[in-house]
Amino acid sequence: VFFIKIYIRRLLKNDKCITTRNELASYNKEGDCEMRPNKEEKRLEQQMGPDVNVVTEGTVLKGNIKAKDSIRMSGRLEGDIDCDKMIWVSKSGRVDGMIQAMGAIVEGEINGNIKLVNQLELRSTGRIIGDIISAKIGMAEGCFYEGEMKTTSAKEKPTTFVEKRKS
Repeated sequence: VFFIKIYIRRLLKNDKCITTRNELASYNKEGDCEMRPNKEEKRLEQQMGPDVNVVTEGTVLKGNIKAKDSIRMSGRLEGDIDCDKMIWVSKSGRVDGMIQAMGAIVEGEINGNIKLVNQLELRSTGRIIGDIISAKIGMAEGCFYEGEMKTTSAKEKPTTFVEKRKS
């Protein structure tokens, strides 16, 4: 039986190996190519990763969600989310409960407290009613926010930006 790793292709380019997704990678002690995080990924949606749990528009869930991979919420959740990676609440998405994750993009509505390790991006259509704790916070013109805000990094202050891209 042959096992082929299609998702990783060993290519030599300036003594670096790269994956088929053009992500940065490095060789381990055995000489195999291993993926590593791309520090140049500036947009949060690039940090979602290849494995994403999706709750589609029109779906209503009641209860708590615990996920190891990222979540794309286009439906409605009445409960808490505890996610090891990213959460993206789409324009049609709504969460009535507490959120804990590495980072979040909010285009829809959240009614509850948010605790993030890295970054929150509240886009122009986003609406949050609740307290926010995050290392970095970005808020687009036109968004709505009501609650207390705390940045966990003394260097980082909340940032306002104008969206120039269409999501």
